[in-house]
Amino acid sequence: MSEEKEYGTIQNIFEWIKENYLKVLIVLLLISSLFVSSFLWSNYKDQRSQEAAIIYQQFNSSIDSTDSDLSQSLKIKKDFESNFSNQIYLDLMNMQLAKKYISIGDTNKAISLLKEANNSLESKGADVHFIRDLSRIRLSMLLISKEEFDDAKEILNKKFEFYESIKYEFLGDLEKELLNFSVAKEHFKNASSLTNSETHKGILNIKISSLAE
Repeated sequence: MSEEKEYGTIQNIFEWIKENYLKVLIVLLLISSLFVSSFLWSNYKDQRSQEAAIIYQQFNSSIDSTDSDLSQSLKIKKDFESNFSNQIYLDLMNMQLAKKYISIGDTNKAISLLKEANNSLESKGADVHFIRDLSRIRLSMLLISKEEFDDAKEILNKKFEFYESIKYEFLGDLEKELLNFSVAKEHFKNASSLTNSETHKGILNIKISSLAE
């Protein structure tokens, strides 16, 4: 009897496969296509990342080879932006160009590039927080120098993962410019408590002692 049951079960399985083999085949094809697509997409992303890294190296060589003529660097950036719009390398290019514009005295262009970089970095994940916070520091420094205090304060009041001592130092500088000496003093003290650099502590102590009582 058990052999008859086993044979009947096997027969039922074969009958089910005969009736549903197309469905089974479609499911298997879908599963295999998903694996193949995932593999191809992963390879594609790796290839694109490698291509972006090569172009970024070309950009670095271009920007390091000149003091003021940025036409070649700007061309590389424009071509890069057309093909790799969401790559972190584009943000780094903008930050490096901003640094170059500062060195040649074009602060407005530097601010524009840093804003572009910062807006992009703010939308990215935790793995770029170091660069994001650096863009905030550089941008707020320029905004303070241009007396755009409200914009600078908005940036500096955000939560930082890095550069906290510099953040509070810049807040102190900002409040000092606004003649809010007691607030500035508290910011300088916060900065001093967060830095491990004795040189930085010395600079902050000088700033504190220079405040009018």
